[in-house]
This record gives sequence, C-alpha cells and structure tokens, in this order.
Amino acid sequence: MSSRHDIVRIDPYPGITVWHTAIACSSDRSGRREAEREAVAGLVAAAFGPEARLMHKESGAPYILTGDGCDTLHSVSISHCSDTAMLAVAPEGTAIGIDCEHFRKALRNVAPRVLSADEMPGWTASDTLLLRAWTIKEAVYKAAGIPGLPLAEGIRLPQAEIADNAISDIIAATADGRRFRLIFLPDIAPSTTIAVAL
Repeated sequence: MSSRHDIVRIDPYPGITVWHTAIACSSDRSGRREAEREAVAGLVAAAFGPEARLMHKESGAPYILTGDGCDTLHSVSISHCSDTAMLAVAPEGTAIGIDCEHFRKALRNVAPRVLSADEMPGWTASDTLLLRAWTIKEAVYKAAGIPGLPLAEGIRLPQAEIADNAISDIIAATADGRRFRLIFLPDIAPSTTIAVAL
C-alpha cells in the first residue's frame, strides 16, 4: 500500500529544524490516514530516533517520548496535506507551529470565519494570498497553544501587501497579545504553501 519516501531536513531559522516527506497516495480515506500516520512516524524517527513515539497532550498538542519514555524536551508541531507531511522541531519552551496546504476552492467559503472583517479585502484579493493567510493562521494557532482561539479575531495578520512581498522573508502576526515570527518555506513541496510560526 505505501512506499518509503525520502525524508529531508532543513534548518530555516537558528534552532529550528523542519523535516518533511511525501505521503504515499491512497484512493480510500482509511488508506490515506494510514499513509499520513506512516509518514509522520517516519519523520519522528528521523528527528528523534527509531524508538521515539508521537504522543498528544489533552489539548491535542503533540509531543515526543523517547524509547525509555522520557520527554525529548523539544517543542514540536506537525502538519500534513494531500501529499506532504511535515514536522517542525524547536528547543523546549519555544512556541512553534507549522502548516502546509494546497489551495482548495473551499478556502473561499471559510474565509469569513478565518479572516477578520478588516483582513478580508486584502487577504482575499488572490488565491495565493488567501492560502497564505490560512497557513499563517493555522501555524500561529498551533504555536499559540490556546485551544479554541478564534482564528478570525484571535489571530491578527500583517497587511496582505507585506506578506505578498515577503514570500521567503520573515513577517509577524499576533495572537492573544503575543507576537509570532512567521517564516514561509518556498520550493520545499510543489504547489504547497508552508508557514512556520515561532
């Protein structure tokens, strides 16, 4: 059903490591979920060793246990889309979130629930900007670590023009009064928008 794919490590920012791999294709939903689990397990093993296990806190946030049951003392975030899985790793105590997505027409329908009224005009001007807004909000939501944080009003984006001109540069967004640095990772996976928040 699945095949091994190369796992690639990049270091997009000091102290931050991102691991990514392709997800094996599957035509049915349960096969796809299994392929996602296998891809993420491969990333965890590459980053922390073959005995490491992905666990989740009550809030749903991921963490990693070593083979002897100890916490790895790293902050981690996981994302996957139809063909790519990603694992972002930061030193303990460093908030981190990652999101990877392909554009889907459904994003236009959910934009009013994700973007505030003043963000809508600029961030919906193109499919590229809307996708970038979605990945930023998702990455910041994960980094903020606040279950139920409303995406539209709880996470504030920079002006769309700033983010449009900073495809690979660092920009910032805010959530719950905290400022998060954003890094876009271009050219990692074809037609995939990837944002890392820290």
